[in-house]
Amino acid sequence: MKQTLLVAASAPGLQGVGGFLIDQMLNVDGVQPVSFAGIINEKAAAESKRDRLQSFEIFPPYNEWYTDQINSVAGAIKRYLVHRTHYDQHVRNQADLIEHYMLSQQPEQLWLILNSLAAIDVAYRITNAFRGDIITQIWDDPTHLCRQRNVDRYSRSRTHKRFRQLLDRSTRIGVIGEDAQKAYRPFSNAPAVIVRYGSGEQTPDVSNQGNDPAEFRIGLAGSMYATDAWEALQRSLDQVEWTIDGRRIVLVVAGNKITFSANSNAAATFRGWCNQTELRSLLAECDCLYLPQSFSSRSRELTELSFPTKLSDYVATGRPVFVHAPAYGSVARFCRRNQFGTVCQSLTPDDILETLRPLVQDPQKVEHQSQASVRVATEVLTYEAFASGTRQLLGIEEVD
Repeated sequence: MKQTLLVAASAPGLQGVGGFLIDQMLNVDGVQPVSFAGIINEKAAAESKRDRLQSFEIFPPYNEWYTDQINSVAGAIKRYLVHRTHYDQHVRNQADLIEHYMLSQQPEQLWLILNSLAAIDVAYRITNAFRGDIITQIWDDPTHLCRQRNVDRYSRSRTHKRFRQLLDRSTRIGVIGEDAQKAYRPFSNAPAVIVRYGSGEQTPDVSNQGNDPAEFRIGLAGSMYATDAWEALQRSLDQVEWTIDGRRIVLVVAGNKITFSANSNAAATFRGWCNQTELRSLLAECDCLYLPQSFSSRSRELTELSFPTKLSDYVATGRPVFVHAPAYGSVARFCRRNQFGTVCQSLTPDDILETLRPLVQDPQKVEHQSQASVRVATEVLTYEAFASGTRQLLGIEEVD
């Protein structure tokens, strides 16, 4: 493996998907320790894992979020000018410092995870004169990053231009799924490698059919980005007073910042954050696992081009998966390609209940969907595929 400098707006071991994925990639067999330039603050640095890092430096970011509400054109222009002046100066300083760090580390390749606006802007600057391999890795589309941070249209335009130029400069590109692979193909001749987390566990046990025939437990894990789908599910359960064919519906949730809403007698268990072992055990006790993606046009790029890591944890339990997503969603498409999952493509309560009811009523349907989860866990979302994708991205293996 070539001497590598990793630049990212996250760090191995941090709570959240980014820290988890970086840690997992660094621990793949064949991946040698790398130098690390983190666009993170001191608190994140203190919580980072460094056992797979050859060297570690941080370059704290400037706030890239627009959080204030502006109701006039003059106010918007002033905010744009003030933010752009300070932000651009900070990014230039960061890039200069990282280039100085690069001189001390002498990397043969740059591994650039484009998971923030600052990461894109810094990567654009430090690759201008770099002569080695340039590896870019994308988890979320820049349109989503810009909308999430509520930045102005001029900054959005510049971010997209720099993002496309980075893809054009790349030797290899890492993407999270097939839909992103297709979407970014026009911007680069570099091979786009799918690096998508897969479980390394043994074949899932499908013998568990829930704990109580009087209950139907729906599990949910991780952060909630699809509040429209989640709220629609709860409204649909209100419509039947949280009971389907005599079985009490119970939501079992492990995550943070999850909002519950009910206008009838609801039942839910909220566990907050769990480690992976606790999470797998909790999810395995459920009758099905709920995976929503947003239907909002503002979140279209996130829904269409990202791929939730939690799906690998879901299928590793051998439980049926209830996907609640629009037809263009990456998970809905994944289900169609792999003949897997129960998919609802509507926010209407009647449609949601109609899609969910067979899982509550029909043991054969549950058995069939459990077997489909096992097949995806052991043939598609495997640790071997994740490890091979990581090695291909970093130039350790030839790209398929």
